[in-house]
Amino acid sequence: MKPHEEWLIKALHDIESSKFLFDEKKDLLDISIYHTQQCAEKSLKLFYHIMNRELKKSQSDNSG
Repeated sequence: MKPHEEWLIKALHDIESSKFLFDEKKDLLDISIYHTQQCAEKSLKLFYHIMNRELKKSQSDNSG
């Protein structure tokens, strides 16, 4: 599987997790927001790949 395909799958998993936590576990909104942020980050990585832009990995980049 290519990296951009992995980013798309992970982004979809993050947004589904976020929706579930928001709908079902009202006391876990901070975790829902975290997964929403992760979805956005992975989506941007996918966009950069499609636009043939280089991604520079930071020391704090743990998002996969």
